[in-house]
Amino acid sequence: MRNFFYQLSSATARFMYGRNGGDQLNVALLVVYLAMCLLQAAFTQNHSVSMALHLLTLAVAAVVLFRMFSRNLEKRRGFRHTPKHILARPYRRCRDRK
Repeated sequence: MRNFFYQLSSATARFMYGRNGGDQLNVALLVVYLAMCLLQAAFTQNHSVSMALHLLTLAVAAVVLFRMFSRNLEKRRGFRHTPKHILARPYRRCRDRK
């Protein structure tokens, strides 16, 4: 049994070689995904809103998986700094007002 798990972990490591894995944008997208899941649970009575939220949730999950398993590292490195720049501008504005 131990040999099976060793082979499974080796195969997973070979598969992930050269891939980016998770980064800060993926974490932010996962937070959005969880928030959308909660909204979807809140709107179960309205089927059209629930279906739209379900489709958007699936799209966000697909983007997260695509980014995690992508081998295009140069493009992913460009997106890695995006959340910091987006969040830094309003923070600097609030900080400078004091």
